[in-house]
Amino acid sequence: MSKKTSVDPIPHLRAVAEAQRQSGQPDRTFAALDHALAAVLGHKLFTVLRYHEDTGESERLYTNQPAAYPVGGRKPLNTTSDGRTPTSVPCSSITN
Repeated sequence: MSKKTSVDPIPHLRAVAEAQRQSGQPDRTFAALDHALAAVLGHKLFTVLRYHEDTGESERLYTNQPAAYPVGGRKPLNTTSDGRTPTSVPCSSITN
């Protein structure tokens, strides 16, 4: 859990909504989400991934640490212990 004090999320959500109206999508929205979540929840790493069903790979579309986790990087997704792929398991992850 984050050690940040309580932060009003509304101004940050407004910034995300404003970013969606701007050109340069989807990067502007991803960056706004990154900043909003960092301010409200706190995080060290924020990435957005796309799943390619035809190859079984995930592709990084956005990251706040491009030197360590470059955009465009791909890797295969492994199945879970019960044989499901991560895409069949609804989830989101916020790690500090």
